[in-house]
Amino acid sequence: MSQARQVIDLSGNHWKMERMRPGAGVEEGLHLLPAEYQGTYFSWNQATVPGDVYTDLHRAGELDDPYFGRNMGRAKWAQEYEWWYSRRFNLPESMQGKQIHIEFDGVDYGCDVYFNSHLLGHHEGMFSGFSFNVTRYVNWSDWRGGSNILMVKLDPPPKNLRNVGGRKWFYSGDYMTGLVPFGIWQPVRILATDVVKIEGLRIESELHDSGAKGATVHVGVELSSILESPEEVAVSATVCGKNFKSQEYTQSVNQLVRHGSDNVAHLRIEIPDAKLWWPWDMGAQNLYDLHVSVARDGELRDSMDQSFGVRDIQMQHNPT
Repeated sequence: MSQARQVIDLSGNHWKMERMRPGAGVEEGLHLLPAEYQGTYFSWNQATVPGDVYTDLHRAGELDDPYFGRNMGRAKWAQEYEWWYSRRFNLPESMQGKQIHIEFDGVDYGCDVYFNSHLLGHHEGMFSGFSFNVTRYVNWSDWRGGSNILMVKLDPPPKNLRNVGGRKWFYSGDYMTGLVPFGIWQPVRILATDVVKIEGLRIESELHDSGAKGATVHVGVELSSILESPEEVAVSATVCGKNFKSQEYTQSVNQLVRHGSDNVAHLRIEIPDAKLWWPWDMGAQNLYDLHVSVARDGELRDSMDQSFGVRDIQMQHNPT
């Protein structure tokens, strides 16, 4: 991983959790920086991310195993509250001067996010990731326990079927409903980037003669920029075999990027001897590694890696 992009994984068991009546957390000022060194939540329960509220309560001894017997019915009280999750951390000096982002891969279902007393925003959607730029709110002091405080307030889960249907479902299928899952169920991370950032990659394969004559890999590189005026950057992509030996295939383009996130660079990489990915019962699961980098003024600004398989999926009617 290039130093142009630095990542700190906030996953693990260094989180704390506490319950509050809906609306009482903000009234109590849980989201504010602690007035004393001991901190706001020294007596909170330990929590783990990724995870969920019921598992954390079971681990803390506040719930019996919800999977055993009829314990699910005795665990329904947990969904009447809002749950506050907190994580303290320091950031290294090597991140100073970069853009600092907090990235969530998934929170079930609705939440408010606070960082160093500032409300970053609200999000709903179990399967959609989201992020916030927190550069202006970062503390660079090195405190024991962490000078930066991330707070996530989980909303009580919806229990009316009309508010749940199409979004999520109960814990136990159709034989003991009523316990609706919620929690920070996917990783959380700190990401430090330069003024130009790779937001994501889209990879599509175009097979020639069903792969007998190779394939073309189309790569869409989504870029964001905080530059005040448009500037040209160099976007490069390299493809090589991940679980087999192959030569490297490269392609580069110059892309004009404007302030904001509405920038996409398109690259086209020809692989004449492409090894295809097949389902396990039809062939080998050949995978390629893609490395994408962005340079500005001849210096590396960001990079991203992703694995993929060259394949073509089609839907066909059964023979009549």
